[in-house]
Amino acid sequence: MRLIGYTRVSTEEQATEGYSLDAQREVLMAEVARTGDELVRIESDAGFSGKDLRRPGITRALRAIADGEADGLVCTKLDRLTRSVIDVQELAEWFDHNGLTLRVLDVGMDTSTAAGRMMLTMMGMMAQLFRDTIRDNTRAAFRSPKSVPKANLAASRPRVPDGVAALIHKLDGEGLGLSAIARELTERGVPTARSGVQWYPSTVRSVLYERKPTKRKAFEYPTVKRRRPRRRKAAV
Repeated sequence: MRLIGYTRVSTEEQATEGYSLDAQREVLMAEVARTGDELVRIESDAGFSGKDLRRPGITRALRAIADGEADGLVCTKLDRLTRSVIDVQELAEWFDHNGLTLRVLDVGMDTSTAAGRMMLTMMGMMAQLFRDTIRDNTRAAFRSPKSVPKANLAASRPRVPDGVAALIHKLDGEGLGLSAIARELTERGVPTARSGVQWYPSTVRSVLYERKPTKRKAFEYPTVKRRRPRRRKAAV
């Protein structure tokens, strides 16, 4: 089987024993020597976080596999590939759906085997649990703000209209300080988020530096050229 290896280190891990790119390469080469597979090449991401798959090295590897240059991907550890449960499940499904192989050495995942496919099913269940937990926490934040951590309270707090927020940012851009902006809004009778008319510097600050929720950007998987269905070995 032709495999493309993948290695990754984040900035903090580059000097950590056992995580270096060279150490990962040695493990990959030893593995393909043991199994008799062909290591086409190794793609790497140095200094990239594993929070998602938007990395140049893994993107090149997947595109090469989709173009037929290799039959699968091999990496040393699951967290080298990604730290996202959802990404792991989607990635494994992409390989399995297209008759390709994903091999992760530390967890024994190999989607070309029955045991590997069972692990894929388990990861799908974990990903669904993860999604459900996020959904339930979000609902709880709206139902009972006092019963959830402060990190979730932003979703349940009333927000000023977009037009008011734009005005505050405009005044800030003109060089007015927090107190001056609060005074200006109060004099104009601009309503606060709670329909009051008295503005305070702390209220202005909360609007200026509000962290807006961001949607998780979906990773775009490359289109795989037409392949023959992979023959699966029956479980012994």
